Amino acid sequence: MEREIAEKGIVLSAVPYGEYGKRIVILTANLGRITAFANSIRKQTSRLTPAGQSFVMG
Repeated sequence: MEREIAEKGIVLSAVPYGEYGKRIVILTANLGRITAFANSIRKQTSRLTPAGQSFVMG
């Protein structure tokens, strides 16, 4: 199931997934704990690389 949401939260953990992706666990105020998969986040050209690190809030 693919779904896009916009929610502020804090990254609790980020684990490598596949060649360039990460499985990210996020704690949000409204949705609680959610798990997200970020594809291509570990590529050097990715603009989302800083957002996929642990304990980042935004």
